[in-house]
Amino acid sequence: MRPTHVLVVSIDGLAWQRLGPLLPRLPTLRALAESGTSGPLQSVFPSMTWAAHASIATGRNPGGHGVLGNRYYDRAADDVVETWQRDADLLRAPALWQVAKAAAWTTAALLWPQTSRAQGLDWQVPEVYGQRNFESGSTPGLLGQLQAQVGLPVAHIGKLGGEEAFLLDSWVRDAAVWLVETKKPRLALVHFLSVDTFSHSWGPAAVEPRWGLELVDRYLGDVLAAYQRAGLRDKLVVCVVSDHGFLELTEAFSPWEALQAAPLKPAERALLRFAINGQAVFVSTRGPPLFQAPALAPLPKGRKAKPPKLSPVEAALAKLKAYLRSQPQVEGIVEQDQYADLGLGSLADDPNLPEFIAMLRPDVQSVQGTRPAPRGKILVGGHGYLPTHPPLLGAFVLAGPGARRGSTKDMRAIDVAPTLGRLFGWKWPGPTDGVVRQDLLALP
Repeated sequence: MRPTHVLVVSIDGLAWQRLGPLLPRLPTLRALAESGTSGPLQSVFPSMTWAAHASIATGRNPGGHGVLGNRYYDRAADDVVETWQRDADLLRAPALWQVAKAAAWTTAALLWPQTSRAQGLDWQVPEVYGQRNFESGSTPGLLGQLQAQVGLPVAHIGKLGGEEAFLLDSWVRDAAVWLVETKKPRLALVHFLSVDTFSHSWGPAAVEPRWGLELVDRYLGDVLAAYQRAGLRDKLVVCVVSDHGFLELTEAFSPWEALQAAPLKPAERALLRFAINGQAVFVSTRGPPLFQAPALAPLPKGRKAKPPKLSPVEAALAKLKAYLRSQPQVEGIVEQDQYADLGLGSLADDPNLPEFIAMLRPDVQSVQGTRPAPRGKILVGGHGYLPTHPPLLGAFVLAGPGARRGSTKDMRAIDVAPTLGRLFGWKWPGPTDGVVRQDLLALP
């Protein structure tokens, strides 16, 4: 039987190494894993929610789709932008919903990042912050329908997150059930938040994220039951993903305190900007980007190189870089010539990339403030570090018609979209960094 519908479920922050031992307590996920293919899912760099979800949806690395992390410095606006403030037009690569729509599919998304005002979605409520953004970014009239026909609270939906993320997840569950039963979208994307929120607040090994995952497993079971009632379950492909795993954090580091402690003049400090993406601290200069100087040819023996004359902004950047290198919480500096290998592209292609990235140790949290935070106020779980780091591997499950049974060890976030495109015969309108994982498919 050929599949006619697909449900893409993101369980934010679900680490592969945490999922395995918990499967006996997760009947829905266990059944999907046993009937299909499962394994770890490598995120992108930085391993942050908005960048990773954009890669899952487009098959591109951050340098290809333009969502550089959860935060970036917008040079033109001279402002550090939180990516959830931006509409879907920040994406500069075709997304699953656009490709499916071009194939005449109906499409829906609930709390999927970077979908505010998205083209190609018939029904959607984006992941944003603030009531006004929910109302302006959702499909016109949809929130009213969810209140009138489902009884969901919509007047204060922006307040249902935080440490009460399970309330927002139950809201998403109810909305998804109604969409499946009444609209029957052929492509549906659903994003659950509890595991990520609880892992940040209490740590990935705590009982709270485990409980959150058990709740999400039940919610997913409810959504699948709706497909059954709609007569679609046998024709449904279910793709479960997570955007990243989780790190246990034991120490805090404030880039702003480092900026004050570095041997910089006040005028030099004013030239520099930070954008925090977990352990990846983006360091930018105000104004046009400064490109990394190419390596110089060796000088003849006996000749000494003259130190280059630096502009004020170059001098400020060099001083801060040297100071950050000296800090024990900083593991190293990611230079511009390393960006391409990390999937970030180059400043020539995207001027909103930073001049360099200070990489903190994987057990260090970057504190977003100018003063030390009390221990109880900082996060105890985090992400953002290199996606190949084992604790940061997410989870992947593909089940349903056309999916092979077995396991995989090397699935990447950027492979999800092209693989689903191949499964459903969609013509992808542009390049992807990921590949079609034919080994996971059982096509006639």
